[in-house]
Amino acid sequence: TVSQASEPLCFQFRVPGARIEWLDPTPAESSTVLTYMGCPVDLVLSAEDQENYFDLRIEAFTDEFTLPEGVTLDPPQCKYVNDIQSSVVAQGVGSCPSVSRRLQWVPARTQSGLRIQVCFNALTQAVQRGERCFTFHVFKCRYCMAQGETLQSLAQSFTTDWLQLWGANAHMEDPSSLQLNELINIGTLYTARDGDTITSLAHRFRSDTRALMAANPDVENEEDALLIGSPYCMLPGICDSTEYRP
Repeated sequence: TVSQASEPLCFQFRVPGARIEWLDPTPAESSTVLTYMGCPVDLVLSAEDQENYFDLRIEAFTDEFTLPEGVTLDPPQCKYVNDIQSSVVAQGVGSCPSVSRRLQWVPARTQSGLRIQVCFNALTQAVQRGERCFTFHVFKCRYCMAQGETLQSLAQSFTTDWLQLWGANAHMEDPSSLQLNELINIGTLYTARDGDTITSLAHRFRSDTRALMAANPDVENEEDALLIGSPYCMLPGICDSTEYRP
Protein backbone atom coordinates (compact mmCIF):
# COMPACT_ATOMS: atom_id res chain seq x y z
CA THR A 1 0.00 0.00 0.00
CA VAL A 2 1.37 3.38 -0.99
CA SER A 3 1.69 5.79 1.99
CA GLN A 4 -0.32 9.02 1.74
CA ALA A 5 1.84 10.83 4.32
CA SER A 6 3.92 13.81 3.26
CA GLU A 7 7.57 14.27 3.93
CA PRO A 8 8.09 15.48 7.50
CA LEU A 9 8.26 19.26 7.86
CA CYS A 10 10.85 20.30 10.41
CA PHE A 11 11.54 23.74 11.80
CA GLN A 12 12.96 25.31 14.93
CA PHE A 13 11.55 27.74 17.43
CA ARG A 14 14.02 30.37 18.58
CA VAL A 15 13.24 32.24 21.78
CA PRO A 16 15.80 35.03 21.87
CA GLY A 17 17.19 36.42 25.08
CA ALA A 18 18.05 40.06 25.47
CA ARG A 19 21.66 41.09 24.85
CA ILE A 20 21.81 44.26 26.92
CA GLU A 21 24.69 46.64 26.29
CA TRP A 22 25.38 50.03 27.86
CA LEU A 23 26.27 52.65 25.29
CA ASP A 24 28.33 55.82 25.21
CA PRO A 25 28.11 58.41 26.65
CA THR A 26 27.05 56.44 29.75
CA PRO A 27 29.85 56.69 32.35
CA ALA A 28 32.08 53.62 32.29
CA GLU A 29 31.73 50.89 34.89
CA SER A 30 33.55 51.77 38.15
CA SER A 31 34.51 55.19 36.78
CA THR A 32 34.42 58.43 38.77
CA VAL A 33 32.44 61.48 37.70
CA LEU A 34 34.22 64.48 39.19
CA THR A 35 32.27 67.64 39.90
CA TYR A 36 32.20 70.65 42.23
CA MET A 37 29.80 72.65 44.39
CA GLY A 38 27.21 74.44 42.27
CA CYS A 39 28.45 72.94 38.98
CA PRO A 40 25.70 71.44 36.77
CA VAL A 41 26.09 67.71 36.09
CA ASP A 42 24.39 66.61 32.87
CA LEU A 43 24.78 62.94 31.91
CA VAL A 44 23.05 60.62 29.47
CA LEU A 45 22.47 56.98 30.43
CA SER A 46 21.90 54.82 27.37
CA ALA A 47 21.40 51.08 26.82
CA GLU A 48 20.10 48.78 24.10
CA ASP A 49 19.09 45.21 23.42
CA GLN A 50 21.38 44.29 20.58
CA GLU A 51 18.79 41.81 19.37
CA ASN A 52 16.59 44.87 18.64
CA TYR A 53 13.75 42.94 20.24
CA PHE A 54 13.09 43.40 23.97
CA ASP A 55 11.87 46.69 25.38
CA LEU A 56 14.22 48.24 27.93
CA ARG A 57 13.84 50.67 30.78
CA ILE A 58 16.54 52.31 32.90
CA GLU A 59 15.99 52.61 36.63
CA ALA A 60 18.15 53.63 39.56
CA PHE A 61 19.08 50.64 41.73
CA THR A 62 18.23 52.18 45.09
CA ASP A 63 17.94 49.00 47.17
CA GLU A 64 21.64 49.29 48.05
CA PHE A 65 22.81 52.53 46.41
CA THR A 66 21.09 55.85 47.15
CA LEU A 67 21.08 58.67 44.64
CA PRO A 68 22.47 61.97 45.97
CA GLU A 69 19.86 64.47 47.03
CA GLY A 70 18.87 66.70 44.13
CA VAL A 71 19.51 64.21 41.31
CA THR A 72 16.72 64.08 38.71
CA LEU A 73 16.11 61.63 35.86
CA ASP A 74 14.20 62.72 32.78
CA PRO A 75 11.56 60.41 31.23
CA PRO A 76 12.98 57.68 28.96
CA GLN A 77 13.62 58.31 25.28
CA CYS A 78 13.10 55.27 23.06
CA LYS A 79 14.33 54.30 19.61
CA TYR A 80 15.27 51.25 17.57
CA VAL A 81 18.73 49.76 17.29
CA ASN A 82 20.45 51.30 14.26
CA ASP A 83 17.07 52.93 13.52
CA ILE A 84 15.76 49.62 12.13
CA GLN A 85 12.22 48.98 13.28
CA SER A 86 11.62 45.65 14.97
CA SER A 87 9.70 43.05 12.97
CA VAL A 88 7.65 42.13 16.05
CA VAL A 89 5.65 44.51 18.22
CA ALA A 90 3.85 43.20 21.28
CA GLN A 91 3.75 43.79 25.00
CA GLY A 92 7.35 44.05 26.20
CA VAL A 93 8.91 43.71 22.75
CA GLY A 94 9.46 45.79 19.66
CA SER A 95 8.77 49.32 20.85
CA CYS A 96 11.75 50.39 22.98
CA PRO A 97 14.81 48.18 22.40
CA SER A 98 17.13 51.18 22.79
CA VAL A 99 16.53 53.62 25.64
CA SER A 100 18.22 56.64 27.16
CA ARG A 101 17.58 58.85 30.19
CA ARG A 102 19.12 62.19 31.05
CA LEU A 103 20.50 62.67 34.58
CA GLN A 104 20.87 66.18 35.97
CA TRP A 105 22.25 67.41 39.27
CA VAL A 106 23.69 70.55 40.82
CA PRO A 107 25.67 69.58 43.96
CA ALA A 108 24.77 71.75 46.92
CA ARG A 109 27.36 73.33 49.19
CA THR A 110 26.42 70.82 51.88
CA GLN A 111 27.54 68.05 49.47
CA SER A 112 31.12 69.29 49.14
CA GLY A 113 33.46 66.34 49.64
CA LEU A 114 30.71 63.82 48.90
CA ARG A 115 31.87 60.55 47.36
CA ILE A 116 29.01 58.20 46.57
CA GLN A 117 28.52 55.17 44.36
CA VAL A 118 25.36 55.03 42.24
CA CYS A 119 24.01 52.12 40.22
CA PHE A 120 21.46 51.82 37.43
CA ASN A 121 19.77 48.82 35.85
CA ALA A 122 18.75 48.40 32.23
CA LEU A 123 15.78 46.04 32.53
CA THR A 124 13.43 44.02 30.35
CA GLN A 125 10.05 42.74 31.45
CA ALA A 126 11.71 39.34 31.78
CA VAL A 127 14.57 38.52 34.16
CA GLN A 128 17.39 40.03 32.10
CA ARG A 129 19.11 43.13 33.33
CA GLY A 130 22.37 44.98 32.83
CA GLU A 131 23.87 46.89 35.74
CA ARG A 132 26.10 49.95 35.52
CA CYS A 133 27.75 51.49 38.62
CA PHE A 134 29.96 54.56 38.91
CA THR A 135 30.92 57.11 41.56
CA PHE A 136 30.13 60.78 41.99
CA HIS A 137 32.87 62.79 43.72
CA VAL A 138 32.17 66.40 44.67
CA PHE A 139 35.69 67.82 44.94
CA LYS A 140 36.32 70.28 47.76
CA CYS A 141 37.50 73.88 47.56
CA ARG A 142 36.08 74.69 44.11
CA TYR A 143 32.78 76.29 43.27
CA CYS A 144 30.69 77.25 40.22
CA MET A 145 29.23 80.75 40.33
CA ALA A 146 25.43 80.96 40.39
CA GLN A 147 23.17 83.41 38.57
CA GLY A 148 23.47 86.88 40.10
CA GLU A 149 26.25 85.87 42.47
CA THR A 150 29.30 88.07 42.98
CA LEU A 151 32.69 87.39 44.45
CA GLN A 152 31.76 89.54 47.43
CA SER A 153 28.48 87.72 48.13
CA LEU A 154 30.24 84.37 47.79
CA ALA A 155 32.99 85.49 50.16
CA GLN A 156 30.44 86.63 52.73
CA SER A 157 28.63 83.30 52.59
CA PHE A 158 31.90 81.52 53.40
CA THR A 159 32.89 84.07 56.10
CA THR A 160 35.90 85.30 54.18
CA ASP A 161 36.88 88.33 52.09
CA TRP A 162 36.49 88.80 48.33
CA LEU A 163 40.12 89.93 48.06
CA GLN A 164 41.21 86.60 49.53
CA LEU A 165 39.13 84.76 46.94
CA TRP A 166 40.52 86.92 44.16
CA GLY A 167 44.03 86.13 45.34
CA ALA A 168 43.23 82.41 45.21
CA ASN A 169 42.28 82.71 41.52
CA ALA A 170 45.25 83.99 39.53
CA HIS A 171 43.37 83.43 36.26
CA MET A 172 40.66 85.91 37.24
CA GLU A 173 41.32 89.23 35.49
CA ASP A 174 38.20 91.13 36.53
CA PRO A 175 36.58 90.07 39.85
CA SER A 176 33.53 92.19 39.08
CA SER A 177 32.72 90.37 35.84
CA LEU A 178 32.16 86.69 36.53
CA GLN A 179 30.31 84.29 34.24
CA LEU A 180 27.53 81.91 35.14
CA ASN A 181 29.05 78.55 36.21
CA GLU A 182 32.57 80.02 36.19
CA LEU A 183 34.73 77.67 38.26
CA ILE A 184 36.72 79.34 41.03
CA ASN A 185 38.91 78.27 43.92
CA ILE A 186 37.61 79.16 47.37
CA GLY A 187 40.65 77.96 49.29
CA THR A 188 43.49 75.45 49.48
CA LEU A 189 43.36 71.73 50.17
CA TYR A 190 45.14 70.55 53.30
CA THR A 191 45.90 66.92 54.14
CA ALA A 192 44.93 66.17 57.73
CA ARG A 193 47.51 64.95 60.24
CA ASP A 194 47.18 63.18 63.54
CA GLY A 195 45.45 65.37 66.12
CA ASP A 196 44.04 67.90 63.64
CA THR A 197 40.60 69.41 64.28
CA ILE A 198 38.80 72.28 62.62
CA THR A 199 39.47 74.38 65.71
CA SER A 200 43.20 73.63 65.71
CA LEU A 201 43.50 74.35 61.97
CA ALA A 202 41.59 77.62 62.31
CA HIS A 203 44.07 78.67 65.00
CA ARG A 204 47.10 77.50 63.00
CA PHE A 205 46.07 79.22 59.77
CA ARG A 206 44.39 82.24 61.43
CA SER A 207 41.10 81.31 59.81
CA ASP A 208 37.54 81.27 61.13
CA THR A 209 35.97 78.04 62.39
CA ARG A 210 32.67 79.05 60.77
CA ALA A 211 34.38 79.41 57.40
CA LEU A 212 36.11 76.05 57.72
CA MET A 213 32.91 74.31 58.80
CA ALA A 214 31.07 75.83 55.82
CA ALA A 215 33.79 74.65 53.44
CA ASN A 216 33.92 71.16 54.99
CA PRO A 217 30.30 70.08 55.56
CA ASP A 218 31.37 66.47 56.07
CA VAL A 219 32.76 67.50 59.48
CA GLU A 220 29.99 67.45 62.08
CA ASN A 221 31.76 69.18 64.96
CA GLU A 222 34.69 71.58 64.98
CA GLU A 223 36.32 69.59 67.80
CA ASP A 224 36.06 66.23 66.01
CA ALA A 225 39.37 64.60 65.07
CA LEU A 226 39.88 64.85 61.31
CA LEU A 227 40.53 61.73 59.27
CA ILE A 228 44.28 61.39 58.82
CA GLY A 229 45.30 61.66 55.16
CA SER A 230 41.97 63.11 54.01
CA PRO A 231 41.73 66.49 52.26
CA TYR A 232 40.11 69.49 53.95
CA CYS A 233 39.45 72.91 52.48
CA MET A 234 41.32 75.74 54.18
CA LEU A 235 39.97 79.24 53.67
CA PRO A 236 42.34 82.12 54.33
CA GLY A 237 41.75 84.20 57.41
CA ILE A 238 40.63 87.81 57.20
CA CYS A 239 41.63 90.79 59.30
CA ASP A 240 38.88 91.56 61.79
CA SER A 241 38.52 95.25 62.59
CA THR A 242 38.63 94.41 66.28
CA GLU A 243 42.15 93.00 65.78
CA TYR A 244 43.48 96.10 64.05
CA ARG A 245 46.21 97.99 65.85
CA PRO A 246 47.62 101.19 64.28
